[in-house]
Amino acid sequence: MRCISIIKTSRIALKHCCGSCFEFGIKRKREMIPLNPENQRYIEIVVTGILSLIIFHITKKTNIKLLVFVHSILSSISAVSVYFFNLKPHISMMITIVYLPYHTYFIKEETYSSHENWTTVAHHAFGFFFGATELVIKKNEMTYVAMQINEFSTIFLTIYRWKTNTITGLIFALSFFWTRLYWDTIYVLSHYYLQSSLYIQIICIPFYAIQYYWVWTVIKNIIDAVKKPKAKKD
Repeated sequence: MRCISIIKTSRIALKHCCGSCFEFGIKRKREMIPLNPENQRYIEIVVTGILSLIIFHITKKTNIKLLVFVHSILSSISAVSVYFFNLKPHISMMITIVYLPYHTYFIKEETYSSHENWTTVAHHAFGFFFGATELVIKKNEMTYVAMQINEFSTIFLTIYRWKTNTITGLIFALSFFWTRLYWDTIYVLSHYYLQSSLYIQIICIPFYAIQYYWVWTVIKNIIDAVKKPKAKKD
């Protein structure tokens, strides 16, 4: 009987000791890593920024077109994930905010017209300033995410530049008009832009001016492409 009593007492003491150690460990963990929502947001921004920079640097070593292609895919997927899978907006935003200055630095390596490169640089500058400001202010994040969907057309623009033919050109044109004309004008302007703060509306004026200039350029190129076969026949 005495042995049984000693065993029971030992079990109770061991259970009490282990429980106390477990509670102490949890308490220490909470004290060491205070993950309040704001701290978690900063960690997510930093981690996303570092991972994005690593991915962009690896793809840039292969080909600058691959860099553009990879960003357009990541940006499109992350923006759609914000709408449908509750991805946090700042995570999606950080992918593009890291990409814009990185791509701008290497833009001279792209063999397009200097005029096209300069409009891209201006577009990147406004996009970076808008995004970086929003990471701090946090008032119009969904406006930025909505604009990231524009990058969907860049996927097909890169494919068209890799393999130029009528089919890839047509797919690019359709995606371009849907995202940068219909989506930006009908959806983004009405749902986000007109309800945004004044400084966002001011920033977006030159941004939209460049967008519509690109729309006009694509339309002009399509008209020229249609005219060329007719000119050959004549």
